[in-house]
Amino acid sequence: MEKRDLPSGIRPRLFNFHRAKNETLGRTLERISQNLTARIAVRSKKKFKASSPPASPEAAIAPTSIPLTSPVQLALQVNESVVSPEIPNAFAWVNGAVLEVDQVPHHVVLNPPTITGGKITSHILPDFPIDCSIDYEFAEENEAVFVWLKHVVGSRSPVEQLNAQVVSAAADLPISLSLIEECVKQRMKPLGVWRIVSLQRDWVPTADDIGANVGLLCFPIRDGQVGEPFTTVAKNLVMSGIPSPVPYRRRHAFCQTRCDKNSFRVVSYNLLADVYAAMESSLKELFPYVPAEFMKIDYRRQLMKQELVGYNADLMCLQEVDTKHFEHHFLRYFRRHGYDGAVQRKKGAVAEGVATFYRKDKFRLVSQHDITITDAMFENPVFAEMAAAVSGKAKLKESIMERGTPAQVTVLEDLQDPSRVLVLANTHLWYRPTFPHVRLLQMAVILGHIEGVVKLTKKSLNLARDPAVLICGDFNSTSARGVHDLLRTGSISANFKEWKEFCEKEDEYVELSLQHPFRLFSACGEPAFTNFVPQFQAAIDWIYADESALESTSVIPLPTLEEVSANVAIPSVVFPSDHLAIGCDLKWKS
Repeated sequence: MEKRDLPSGIRPRLFNFHRAKNETLGRTLERISQNLTARIAVRSKKKFKASSPPASPEAAIAPTSIPLTSPVQLALQVNESVVSPEIPNAFAWVNGAVLEVDQVPHHVVLNPPTITGGKITSHILPDFPIDCSIDYEFAEENEAVFVWLKHVVGSRSPVEQLNAQVVSAAADLPISLSLIEECVKQRMKPLGVWRIVSLQRDWVPTADDIGANVGLLCFPIRDGQVGEPFTTVAKNLVMSGIPSPVPYRRRHAFCQTRCDKNSFRVVSYNLLADVYAAMESSLKELFPYVPAEFMKIDYRRQLMKQELVGYNADLMCLQEVDTKHFEHHFLRYFRRHGYDGAVQRKKGAVAEGVATFYRKDKFRLVSQHDITITDAMFENPVFAEMAAAVSGKAKLKESIMERGTPAQVTVLEDLQDPSRVLVLANTHLWYRPTFPHVRLLQMAVILGHIEGVVKLTKKSLNLARDPAVLICGDFNSTSARGVHDLLRTGSISANFKEWKEFCEKEDEYVELSLQHPFRLFSACGEPAFTNFVPQFQAAIDWIYADESALESTSVIPLPTLEEVSANVAIPSVVFPSDHLAIGCDLKWKS
């Protein structure tokens, strides 16, 4: 409801009414009246007490007669006619209606664009876009107007000394610079002068801004309608910059240009989910060498995003993505850089999963075929033999049933050539070192599921050849392990050593023959390491590509041993995760 002059005792504000659509208008107006009347009564009571101090100590405890508040009278009008109280809310409230509050008119706006909350990151770094999260209702971020401000002592006006970029951006805004200036003066706290420094969604502070106080004024907009502006101020000042050199920026030098129309770049990266990094055991036992400030997600997330965007990838497969951060901090950010994507949460109580992003000017999303590996193993008839064998081994089944391992399978079509179709899998296999046989079963389920998706896609798109297969992720398996034997050779025998390598009892393992029809190769070769912590250094992150359709033409160089060990290990002040991103360029074969 748009604010107008309100009855005495009510602070001017915007009121939002959240009532059931099938509730009658009369019942809704009754509730609104009760709330307003109660609010006025409280104000009247406080005002009465303040204006009538007791004349003596005895008077202070004597009963006091406080004036009664009359119920607020409400009526809703449409086209100057009173709406019947029996009409449901869904039909009563329309744009252009007028709600009379004690005969004072208030214009109704149906579902106005609104910002319900938001905040600026606790770590503001020079040379990084400021990380902020905004919660919208009836509005989209791509239509909102962002006004970034810096508190400047001695400045006389928010629009004083505007840089050329701000002046240029202001000309294209749906609201005037004078309105922005007025809102800054009225709403930004603490009181003082704030100077407009950017009108872009992503403002990048520089070294000149270190120590500055940063604020944000944001206008939600939908279809040209401007909602109530939202303001917030950062809790901390702009920090000093991160130390140089930053190893991933050296890697960016190999990715300055995007791939041509016959190739695409793919990156896979385990981000180290905050649900694990923030655990006390992680901070004290796994990463005691990392100062606490650099383990905070507000700090690490900014490095992750800058690193990933700098690779100019066409496909990004991410693991250990905190689902609570996905939409606000990853999906929106990568959409602004031309991507779209989705997250698949790991089944269970832990709120993290895998996320796949693709460039919208390179690929078209055809379909999604995500699975939880355990569910697929016991529910898909394709794996009936495996499920029966596992079900006969109580301890093994228990270990598998406790895993909520996801496999995100995305079918993409090349926009340049619709005959080029890709079945892309993204996964994160179980990490326990003594369970390579479980990882073997997990990968076998993924490959079997992909095989079904390939057949389905070929038929539904009427393709002349099979779609290409690409499998990315944290396999928690070094190159000598059976997972890689299965991927590279296409089979594992029933007497393979890993089936019972770490098992002591019969009910802990099965001995199965596994096969798949694909010809796969490690597209990034065999890295020396992709996980580097004091207790463990090895390559466990991989990209496997379809040899029949794709060839690897270049690999993004990994950081050197000196770089990853400069601060003992990773994560560190310049590495946001305990894993390294891996990536390569893949070319379609004729």
